[in-house]
Amino acid sequence: MKYKSLFLFVIILIIYIPNIKSQEIEKKVRNPNRNHYIKASLLEFFSGDFSLFYERSLNRKLSAEGGVGIVFKNYIREFVEEVASSTGRKVIPGMSLNVGIKYYPYISGELFYLSADYKYRRYRTRYTTIGNNSEELNFNEYNGRSIYRLGVGYNMALDENMFMDFYSGVGFWQNSNKTYFQQVNETTSEYDFLFDIQKETKLHFNIGIKIAYKL
Repeated sequence: MKYKSLFLFVIILIIYIPNIKSQEIEKKVRNPNRNHYIKASLLEFFSGDFSLFYERSLNRKLSAEGGVGIVFKNYIREFVEEVASSTGRKVIPGMSLNVGIKYYPYISGELFYLSADYKYRRYRTRYTTIGNNSEELNFNEYNGRSIYRLGVGYNMALDENMFMDFYSGVGFWQNSNKTYFQQVNETTSEYDFLFDIQKETKLHFNIGIKIAYKL
């Protein structure tokens, strides 16, 4: 009876131990430190920015994030600043790019994090105005905005795979506004294409929300 009990115990160990090892191997294959996330911003559309983001955990503490999208009209800029009246204004889709790195003190890809990122948006507009001599003047405007910022954020889990990413940051942005327009040359009485460039740097503050899905 004693040998039978010992034999059964050994059989149980033979069955149970490989099962534990297979579970450990499966966990290593899944490796929670190599998580992947697809994200979409819920507030950047106020800046005319429609972007998707991809975040990948690099190790237990760090992750990298990249984003790409399309920009249209900058609604916040038009609300805050005075915009000259024009006719035939046409917004041309531009590009949006984002690269950043995040530090997670606790769990990679989850909970609280610190971040540093760079954002670039390029707005494009074409419009016409009426000149002093009632002539029609055509304008092409290109507005490039580079944003450098440091931030904090928090990933709130909705379920096993869905998260809400709340974040805010502070830094500065550099704005480069280029306007190409026509003007009558008094010597030749023909139109010349001229351009005007304006640059400025200002303090930047942002808040945002992203919805994230863990792959």
